[in-house]
Amino acid sequence: MLTAPRLSDPDGFTNLLASTSEADSLLHDAMFTREGSLFWLHWAGHGHLDEHGQRRLFLTNATATNLRNLNLDRLAALYRTQLAHKLGRKVFTIDACQTYADPRMRLPDGIPVPVGNTSPPGAPLEMLFASPRGRRAVHLTKLGGGVFTAALLGVLADEPDDRWPPDFTTLPQRIEEYILRLALNNPDAGRPIDVRYEDAQGRSAVTEIEPPTVLEPAEPDWQPLMVRAAVTWRDELDRNVTRRDPPALEVHLVPTADEPVRLSLLELERSAATLVGHARAAGLFPPDMPVLQSIDDVRCLVTGDTDGQVPGLAITRGGQRSAWRKLGRRSDLWVLDRSEVAAQTCDLLRLLTALPGRRSGRVVPAIGLEPAQLVAVLSDDPSPFGPRFPAHVRVPADDSLTWQWLVDATDGIGAELAARLVRRHAQEAGRR
Repeated sequence: MLTAPRLSDPDGFTNLLASTSEADSLLHDAMFTREGSLFWLHWAGHGHLDEHGQRRLFLTNATATNLRNLNLDRLAALYRTQLAHKLGRKVFTIDACQTYADPRMRLPDGIPVPVGNTSPPGAPLEMLFASPRGRRAVHLTKLGGGVFTAALLGVLADEPDDRWPPDFTTLPQRIEEYILRLALNNPDAGRPIDVRYEDAQGRSAVTEIEPPTVLEPAEPDWQPLMVRAAVTWRDELDRNVTRRDPPALEVHLVPTADEPVRLSLLELERSAATLVGHARAAGLFPPDMPVLQSIDDVRCLVTGDTDGQVPGLAITRGGQRSAWRKLGRRSDLWVLDRSEVAAQTCDLLRLLTALPGRRSGRVVPAIGLEPAQLVAVLSDDPSPFGPRFPAHVRVPADDSLTWQWLVDATDGIGAELAARLVRRHAQEAGRR
């Protein structure tokens, strides 16, 4: 935990084991009596996302029966108020997992965060995370400690004296480049190219860099299936086969036949208990949208309480994960725009890969559009519709990917699935 002009200044920082009393004293009492131009909190330890999608950091005196923790999102909200204005610029760097907690895990409320006078808000706070939501932070089993922490300290040690504090907007890319060098020299370091940055207003930005070809293939390893995957499509999940509006983009992840999954009913019930929290945390459901939940011996399902049951999220006992959302709209037309579909597909893939459960081996991505009768395509053709009006468009699910590629190359995979859907729609609508 740093309030120093330089990391090398031993009098400017406090290093402690974050037990309840020490963390409470430093973060909620002592720090509000100090003044400075830079307050830097670095946290290395265990973390989870709770059922509401809030970040929790476990304290050193946490036990199996009392998971003492700090609610990072509440702390960040506090440090963005005028209560912390004397600390100057504020930076949090967090080396902890952001995986969702098991629904059976009872997380207490955490260290009480004072509310105080929160008006006017807006005191800047920037945050860097070792992993995105739903992912683990990578640990150096042989070297000890987190790879994010090792890379951060390495980058800061190289920082020139006349460039302090560093440019935090460029730190993610510099950390990732350092990690790549570390991975080349030490295979145990892994390759967590997933540093995430939130700016002073809490807006997230992602830095991507090209991985070296020595570490893994340059393209996702699509492999054809001997037998096409059996996808449970949206109309089978919500059992609504008569709707005509609104058209929804649906994305599914189906386990391969040679690596079957069979969830117990108890596992399905536990999954159902967390679906709403996952969907709201990912932005699939707006905070004020009422939802409908249902569970039977086949699937658990949560949808928006709307006529078209959009958006929606489901898990089946066979391990399939499914999500859907409304197609984009232009004026009075539902429009199949390839770039918009790619962006929406990526969002749905990230949500599905972040859900709890098995994330190993291979999986079959599937994409579809339903209902499709009123979907238009913007082109040079004076008519936005083709000669045929298909009830739905479903891309054949006939190749698979590893889970790791789904996570590491989401943008490219989302773009590929969108391209397949647009091409399939053109065929089904008779445009070409």
